[in-house]
Amino acid sequence: VIDASAALDRMTTARSTLLDGTSATRLPVSDRVQLGTIDVAIAAAGELPGYWQQIGVAASGPAELMGALAAHDTAVVSATDQGRAGQWARALTTLGDAQRLLVPARAVREVAHKAGEDVSTLDDLLDRLDSYDAALVTLYTTLRTANGEMTDGARSALADVDAAQASLPEDQTALVVIVSDLAGPTITPVLLSIESARGALEAALDAMPAAPTGSPPDGRPDALPTDAVPGQSDGVSS
Repeated sequence: VIDASAALDRMTTARSTLLDGTSATRLPVSDRVQLGTIDVAIAAAGELPGYWQQIGVAASGPAELMGALAAHDTAVVSATDQGRAGQWARALTTLGDAQRLLVPARAVREVAHKAGEDVSTLDDLLDRLDSYDAALVTLYTTLRTANGEMTDGARSALADVDAAQASLPEDQTALVVIVSDLAGPTITPVLLSIESARGALEAALDAMPAAPTGSPPDGRPDALPTDAVPGQSDGVSS
């Protein structure tokens, strides 16, 4: 894992060291090649924040969509609980709330559609949710009118609810496809750009000369011979 900020600092320092007030044209060929590698990496590193911002923007739509779908599903579960308890009016009100909770999802769909993204799977999911909600509304309206009696109309409405429920996705596969359709066209090329920038950083770091060994960071000798220290000889002070 590369710390891009630390790597950028190292490369900037290395570039200054290579030049050290000298024109690049006067450097040895090997140094000019190294300088070019560093310049490419510095430019790539400077683009990384913009790449990550693009990913954030691309992911915001799917995140808002998932939140709206989850809120809708929670409201529908509450409505069915109320319906089983014979609270038809409350159940109908809650179903109305559930549909309003899908408004942000529909807005995300419109934005994606205008951007030319594939919204066919999302459209299919929204249609299935709408059908289930509408079937529940019909059932609870019929039961409320019949004071809870299971009339022929109520039985027909219940059959429609069962059919609509059976058409709902059984797992998260559709949601995975939807997120990929919405975010993938933007995120995939950006991730490739990030990988390219990472490669440029690694190439520049590999091309940088290793720090000299045998001397501490401050450049002083590791130690002085004992006989070079005034007043010492064989470890005995005079």
